[in-house]
Amino acid sequence: MKYGEYIDSRGIVMETGGSFYPAYGVWFSKGSLRIGNHNSMTVCRPWGEKAGAWRKTRAHPDWKSVRPDNVEFDEELARYKYFPTSEYFKNLDGERGETGQLLLPFNAVERSEAYRKFFALIPPEALKTVRRFRRRQWHILQFLNRVGKPAFDLADCPILQFLIANNWVFGPRTTKVQRTARRLCWIKRRRAAAWLGFPEKESTIEVFRKCAPGSLGVTFCFYLRTGILNAAVNKLLTHAPRINTGMIRLVADDLSPCVTPNLLFEIGLEKREDRKAYTAYMLKDILRMSRYLFEENPFRVKFKCRQEIQDIHDEFIRALNTGSNFHSDILNMEFPPPPDLWYPDGEFLTVKPMRTPIELIDLGREQSNCVASLARLVANKECYIFRIQSHETATLALRKEMGQYQIIDLKGASNQPVDDITRHFVDQWLRLAQNQQYDPDVMNEFYNDNIPF
Repeated sequence: MKYGEYIDSRGIVMETGGSFYPAYGVWFSKGSLRIGNHNSMTVCRPWGEKAGAWRKTRAHPDWKSVRPDNVEFDEELARYKYFPTSEYFKNLDGERGETGQLLLPFNAVERSEAYRKFFALIPPEALKTVRRFRRRQWHILQFLNRVGKPAFDLADCPILQFLIANNWVFGPRTTKVQRTARRLCWIKRRRAAAWLGFPEKESTIEVFRKCAPGSLGVTFCFYLRTGILNAAVNKLLTHAPRINTGMIRLVADDLSPCVTPNLLFEIGLEKREDRKAYTAYMLKDILRMSRYLFEENPFRVKFKCRQEIQDIHDEFIRALNTGSNFHSDILNMEFPPPPDLWYPDGEFLTVKPMRTPIELIDLGREQSNCVASLARLVANKECYIFRIQSHETATLALRKEMGQYQIIDLKGASNQPVDDITRHFVDQWLRLAQNQQYDPDVMNEFYNDNIPF
């Protein structure tokens, strides 16, 4: 392997445009899961008295106790990460088994075996509980491990498990996290909710029971707490059959004047809205486009169902991409230079930054989306837009947060989700592009250093 190359998850040699140390992956050794990449090494021991996780990085080469966010508890993701679940995998050339399936590269097999051994160390009931959640799964696992039966007894109210496992985030600051969690499990649930900043009422616990486990995260819980403290929103939540991310964002993001209870309850029952607020984002797009299309007459409509929002959204996109008045407003805008990153232009991934308004307009027409309405945000350096070409064409939006560029949106044509292949390539590119100044000479000692137990 040449300097500046690495092997991706399919075993394909890729160029980074800079230095990269290829000896990384996921493996199991000495009763713990090891996760290594170009920037860090993480060691995880999931259960028992010596349970914990430690990490060291290029910037901080000493082992430090952490709560890792890069451990996969979903069985399919743990085995394959992205590739074998995609339709694109069927079209790849490679060695095939007796039944015609594409044989996995060695690093994928090693990853699968490592996670199999890792999961075997966790009691089945604990693993089942952790897999109900999408975020902060390690926090939940250690909460169950340290607190025991009282933590498992909260299974009928997953959000309370999540809040107590992360009690230092929502309640008074404490350094005795697990001791505080144990005490909160022993008191009445409404008193525990009050300690965490929620109203001390039985109705609060009833709302808790309606929250979808797949939606639970720190942001969701803060939105929910704000909503419960608002009398009008609390009334809606009390009558809702189910509460998820999509529903909470509709009532919390200044969108409530545009929605009806029927729409909220419909979105709450949509499992697709558990992880991401697709309808709320679509409604924000409508409001943003309406300011360009109807400057003199602001758009005010109360939507009764999701299909109404979809129809208006599609109609506005067609008007935006065919109108001339709006385009004449932005053609004279000056876009700032794109981020100083390495932009691949190859067989597996091409990333092209939109440098001019006309390029942005053309991308919107090509992809049948509302990206042209983001022109002012791009001109003000609030976001950056890119055309992605993998085996499909997509639109990528990045924003700089805390010194790093973060993905705020990645969509295919007509705002359809991209498949796992494209998302993996974009994630991989962004990680590598922001770590170009990397010295591989320090890595032998880094990976071979003694583990702290």
